[in-house]
Amino acid sequence: MFTFKEGLLSPVAHDLRLRAFGASAELEGENLVVRLPLHELRVEGVMRSGVLDPRGLSPAQYAEIERAVRTEVLHTDRFPEASYRGRCTETSDQFSVTGELELSGRRVALSGQGRRSLHEYNLSLELVPSRWGIAQYRALLGAIRLKDVVRVEVSFREAVFEGSAPAPVK
Repeated sequence: MFTFKEGLLSPVAHDLRLRAFGASAELEGENLVVRLPLHELRVEGVMRSGVLDPRGLSPAQYAEIERAVRTEVLHTDRFPEASYRGRCTETSDQFSVTGELELSGRRVALSGQGRRSLHEYNLSLELVPSRWGIAQYRALLGAIRLKDVVRVEVSFREAVFEGSAPAPVK
């Protein structure tokens, strides 16, 4: 996920890349379910001219940003998970998803198109957080704030089993 800064003092702020650990996607036929534990979001670093700088913040800054995301932006104590439920239709090298994203207690329609290669799916979407009632994050009396857009890039591999299924673990 990518966040973008704006405001009078935005030159001293950072565009960020975050990663969602613990996310899962299940595709059964055309039915798609994606789950994202929001407390597992981690800041990977600062984006500079399209390149990730994982050392662009101090450990204290990483911790403070992650705390703010959880407590002031996403309120993960009340809304610990985001989920997407919809349909995925495929052509030879493309796919489209149509469904609803539940985030911060609201369900909003969300659709997009992505690319598929062999057993890998890649999708890029732009979310407008205010559609889910998420207020724009502000600091220094609004002189620094996050844009009301988050770019989400999703990549996942299809599980492929060759031969017989593995024996159950006892």
